[in-house]
Amino acid sequence: MIHVIPLMSILGGKIVRPFQNDTTKMVVYESDPIDTAMMFEDHGLKRLHFIDMDGVKRRKITNYPLLEAITKYTKLKVDFGGGITTDDDIRTAFEAGASTVFSATVAAQERDKFFSWVITYGWQKIILAADSLEGKVMFKKQDKIIEIPLYEHLAYYHERGLNYVKCTEINRTGTLQGPAFDLYKDIQNRFPEMKIIVSGGVRNIQDIETLNEMGMYAVLFGKSFYEGKLNLKDLEKFILNNQNA
Repeated sequence: MIHVIPLMSILGGKIVRPFQNDTTKMVVYESDPIDTAMMFEDHGLKRLHFIDMDGVKRRKITNYPLLEAITKYTKLKVDFGGGITTDDDIRTAFEAGASTVFSATVAAQERDKFFSWVITYGWQKIILAADSLEGKVMFKKQDKIIEIPLYEHLAYYHERGLNYVKCTEINRTGTLQGPAFDLYKDIQNRFPEMKIIVSGGVRNIQDIETLNEMGMYAVLFGKSFYEGKLNLKDLEKFILNNQNA
């Protein structure tokens, strides 16, 4: 059964959700991050996906004190990413209590460095984040936009033993328009051994039911929860079956 994982994006100490990854178009929520994490744990969830939006802006891990507080006051396993670009950054994340770390930029720009992290910490501790738009993984290098075909990017890591990938379709992020079902089905068909973590667009429990029927490994939910379109009671059967997640 699919793993259901709450997503918490943090900017300036607040829970936020960008629209299509555009940090100038943010919805800001008043919920306290630590209280929210404790609520997730109280409802039986075992895992939290934490995006350091300040770190994304600064290109350096920033919200590690909050990560440390969440892992101190809860037993949640925290997937942490955002601004992790150096060996010191990833070491800081793990020292602050992260269970796993995910990276999109380094995985695309500096493959040797990404693999050095895998060698140091193991595939079970490092998640590939593949953020794509219309089939392309994009990043900026020396003021130029570099594009890598998504399937080429995934194939590169799949051939080297990748197990887990968080795949975000950028134009679905924060839109409540539904996940990119066709994209995830195609990835599953091409790389059946991959454990796909779906991110972006989840509207309601029906979307999660559909992803479960498709055989997806996990799904992140954020805006739909914070805006009351998805509640934790809806997720009870998945939570009960994820007790060992």
